[in-house]
Amino acid sequence: MTHTQDPGKGHEVVGSVIYGPVRSRRYGNSLGINLSPMGKKVCTFNCVYCQLGWGDEKKTCGRDDFLSSDVLLGEISQGLFKHLSENDAEVDNIVVSGNGEPTLHPDFALLTHHLIHCAKKNKARMPVICFTNGSTLSDDRVFDALQMFDECCVKLDAATSKIDLPNAAFNLDAARARMAALDHLVIQSCFVEGVLSNTHADEVGAWVDSLEWLSPKRIDIYTISRNTPHNGLTAVAPDALSRIANHLSERGYKSVRVCI
Repeated sequence: MTHTQDPGKGHEVVGSVIYGPVRSRRYGNSLGINLSPMGKKVCTFNCVYCQLGWGDEKKTCGRDDFLSSDVLLGEISQGLFKHLSENDAEVDNIVVSGNGEPTLHPDFALLTHHLIHCAKKNKARMPVICFTNGSTLSDDRVFDALQMFDECCVKLDAATSKIDLPNAAFNLDAARARMAALDHLVIQSCFVEGVLSNTHADEVGAWVDSLEWLSPKRIDIYTISRNTPHNGLTAVAPDALSRIANHLSERGYKSVRVCI
């Protein structure tokens, strides 16, 4: 079990394709890639702790809401070279995250191929990472693209239906089955307390059980460090996170990272 300290705040809603570098509790200095529409959150989840605020559950997004693949391909090609040239010593990795769920872009697979090609061309040893909530893993094109990343960080929170508020189409069991097949799977799990909590013993126990056959390369557990859209949430104390991590260690998980 390892601990990482919170080095600062992450990003808010961004209005550009490439942003940062920003400080991440889990990954240090990260150069962000945003494939979502500019300036607004687009996601299949509406997590109560999301740093981007509430999403518009009534609005559905079509291809026209996203920047075209041609525009994004150009932004990635030019922007990576520029940012890595200017911030070479300050960038530890490249993270696809942005304003919500990145795999919702209709051309996610094409963009992933291009991003990784450009990253390797400009900085061969720099890890390229994707954050996803796993809601699109049933799409073979998305799944195959996620296999290309050095790490595919999939959200799997305790008490998913209460904390993550996924849309009606989300099937957790189906998503877990696809997670298990990912070669570079990292599980990221956020715990909260206050008016809503997912730290009760039964919730943590069910969450640990859900990990049993996933075999992730690492499990990252953390708590909130910013304002949340749902009022009345509080951070989980470091010793409580450590107890959860110890529970995982007792179950045989050798790589657990507590990010505080």
